[in-house]
Amino acid sequence: PDARADGSDDSEVRQAAVRGLGRCRTPEAAGLLARVLAAEAGKDPALARGAHDGLVRLTGKRLPPDPQQWNEVVRAGVTIAPEPTALESAIQKAAFWDK
Repeated sequence: PDARADGSDDSEVRQAAVRGLGRCRTPEAAGLLARVLAAEAGKDPALARGAHDGLVRLTGKRLPPDPQQWNEVVRAGVTIAPEPTALESAIQKAAFWDK
């Protein structure tokens, strides 16, 4: 407990950290998100969902939120996908809300 940073137990701080990692666009960030997904699956659905969203955004892969599958992607070497254009982002958001 003495080694923890202030706010590390705060759910909002943890969610903001996961969102930030999802925007880092580095293979290291993808590896950390995979670790968060594995650690939080079944414990904190919001963190696990945020980690999964970040992994999809960074890699462009549409895998389910299965930690094992994402760990395999990270072990094989993550390739960061190009940043989606504004139009592509709008289409993805529209397709999500249509479901």
